[in-house]
Parts: sequence; C-alpha cells; structure tokens
Amino acid sequence: MSARSSALKPARTSVRSMTHGRPVPAALLALALSVPLCLAGAGGAHAAPGPAVTCTLNGVSVSPVEAITGTADKDVLECANGVPVGHPIDMLGGDDTITIRGGTASDVKGGDGNDTVNITGGADAGDGLIGKIVVDLGAGNDKLTLTGGTGRTGTAGATGAHGNTTDTGIGGRGAAGGAGGKGGIGNPGSTVIAGPGADTIDAFGGKGGVGGVGGKGGDSVEDRPGGLGGNAGAAGERGIPYSSGTFTYEAEDSFHAYYGANGTPGTAGVRGANGPTYTP
Repeated sequence: MSARSSALKPARTSVRSMTHGRPVPAALLALALSVPLCLAGAGGAHAAPGPAVTCTLNGVSVSPVEAITGTADKDVLECANGVPVGHPIDMLGGDDTITIRGGTASDVKGGDGNDTVNITGGADAGDGLIGKIVVDLGAGNDKLTLTGGTGRTGTAGATGAHGNTTDTGIGGRGAAGGAGGKGGIGNPGSTVIAGPGADTIDAFGGKGGVGGVGGKGGDSVEDRPGGLGGNAGAAGERGIPYSSGTFTYEAEDSFHAYYGANGTPGTAGVRGANGPTYTP
C-alpha cells in the first residue's frame, strides 16, 4: 500500500486530555499537505558534530562518537542526556529498543525489525524532539512514543522586608513564588516516517512544572507580628502533543495524541517571626 503524507498543525482544544483516556482520532491529526513530502535524501545532511554523545549501545559506552550504528541483530540503545546535532543514529536490522531522554537534534533510523523508540524531552525544559529532525522507523511493526519535557520549577519568592523601628515594625510580606514552566511539546515540527508494517505512534505533551515556593515573610521588631508569607507559585500548564510536523503513514498504522498533565502549585511562604516582647 502506498504511503500517505500529512502535515500536523497546532493542536487545538479538541484534543482530549490523557487523564480522560481518550486519544485524538487520527482524522483530526492528519491534515493534507498541499505539497507531497519528498522522501529522497531525508535526514541525509548533518551539521558538524556537536558535544560528545553520552549513550550506551548494548550496555557499552559509545561516547564520544560522531554516528551511532547498531547491528543486524537486536540492539538496545540508551541515551540519558539527548543526542546533539550531527550525531545520526542508524540501528540497522533487528528488533531494537531506542531510548533517548533529554530530546534529540539528530536523525534516528530504526531499520528493519519490530522496533521500540522512546524520545522524551529534557526535564525542566525542552520538547520531545529538539529541532526539525527525521525519525524513520523502517520496515516492521514499530512503536514510537514522543513525550514533551517537564516544565521547569517556578522560582522561589523573595523574603519580605525586615521590620524596623522607623515604621510600624511589622515584617513585610514575602513575594509570590514564580509559576511553573509549561510542559514541552511532544513533536514541535519533526518528520516521522512510519515505513511498512503496522506501526503505533503516540505523542504526549509534557507535564507542567511545579510552582515556586512563596517567599518567607519578613521578621518584625519589638512585639510586632511577622510578615505574611508569599503566595504559592502557580502550577505549570500542561504541554500539547504536537505543534506541527509531517507524518508519512499507511492505513494499518495508528496515531494518538494526548495532552500532558498539569503541574502542581508551589507552597505558600511561611510567616516571618514575631519580634521580641518590648520591655520599656
């Protein structure tokens, strides 16, 4: 069966939250391209090698290396801190497992076989895929999961001003904690080529970040009360599954998209200390 191409536009509010367990129908994801995707040479050009890759292939370190190449057999590739631009991955044949945490700016080829590919954005920042790369799953019944990174933790609020004898002596209120960062996008614009076989592709928005802690209230002087603690920082907004990108797929493939989970609010700041009892 001939492959079809579709472009993904920004996710809208019709996308169901993962918490409701209802993925987006493929029909809502697949929006026709006015110009067909050209597969020839996809992912062929690479920038100059960047920082050293920190990965293991079948339990053996492959750092530093410019390109990562698997074997014709079953391989396990794990990259804990992403893959910088200029370090393409080609796993060749076999039922391979590829796990990349921290996003990737390079290209990934699963090769023939029933591969499992998991790409997750970096914690506290980033998207599932960094840069507009190409993920080519190759032939086989593959499973690809793209997950946005977790939003950053909000900044802590500043401590309130100390009371002094030239005013009321009451401690100042602490500043509010900063809002948590928005969860990353599962696929912000990369190309996914499903290839022959019954493939499953899931895109998840990242989890929102935790709100920052409110600042401590200022201490007072004499017998005045301490200042109130700052308000808790707001929870980070959940990430969306995709913002754009191109998928090539066949009728037997399935696509699902899920919003991430909202973050949690921070905690309120503690009240400042009361001043000592005034003794005339």
